[in-house]
Amino acid sequence: RETLMPIWRRRSPFASMRLPFATPELRRNAGRAVLVGAGGIGVYLACLAVACGLELVVFDFDTVAPRNLNRQGLFSPADASSGTHKAEATCRRLVALFPNARVCARVERVDERAASRLRRFKPDVLLCATDNAASRLALQQAGRSLGLPTVLGATDSNGCDVYVQEVEGPSLDDQNFGAISRAAETEAERRHRRGCDATPIFVTPGLVAGALMAHRLVQIREGYRGLLP
Repeated sequence: RETLMPIWRRRSPFASMRLPFATPELRRNAGRAVLVGAGGIGVYLACLAVACGLELVVFDFDTVAPRNLNRQGLFSPADASSGTHKAEATCRRLVALFPNARVCARVERVDERAASRLRRFKPDVLLCATDNAASRLALQQAGRSLGLPTVLGATDSNGCDVYVQEVEGPSLDDQNFGAISRAAETEAERRHRRGCDATPIFVTPGLVAGALMAHRLVQIREGYRGLLP
């Protein structure tokens, strides 16, 4: 975590550090993924996905705020003070860590029209690291429409879990016994709170969820066009 989320001081030994995965001989073309959500889960998943050789398209419409800095490890105080969009800050930092990274930032909200918008990127897999039920349902439907596996990661203060919607398998919502749909209805009835929770207890669940999502990518590689080396 300290490598990716250093204490951002002028002389921090980690600020300009590059990971060993950045060496060309360790990188291969492993397919393309669309990642929706560059927050407490998405930033760590993005690092692992790029390290594994994936081309990554990062969707997030939110901006970096000071409350994000204690647990969203690709962002700096400069990002927070300037209100940089998370998708753009994520991609810039990934290129700094992995000079050969193939990444693209999209400052957009993913909604029920996601399938038609995501199709043009020709992804091999959809990665859902959002914190709201409506976006999760949108990615669920997009995965169905595009015939792609969809991986969902979620956290709470005490743990995390990851679900995979295979092309012909049960939906993410079915795997959660309808909890995502119920949460979406609740969100629609109230004004959704702004921003991410600043509580540092979410750091570890976010890290673990990102790692588990990357592990699921490796597990599904045999069934979907040779994804990942």
